[in-house]
Amino acid sequence: MKKYQYKTVNLFLTPMDSEVSQYEIDKKCNEMGQAGWELVRFEIYNDTNIMLIFKK
Repeated sequence: MKKYQYKTVNLFLTPMDSEVSQYEIDKKCNEMGQAGWELVRFEIYNDTNIMLIFKK
């Protein structure tokens, strides 16, 4: 059976519709992807808090 590692990343951003927030989300996802992590889920809690869940 294959075992996975999971990592949770919380980002506290300016309001989600801003280009800065979109850039920060892309930047974090690309960093994690280069390190071998795959985004499997995300949760948006309000306009300034997003949680990203990765596995590898």
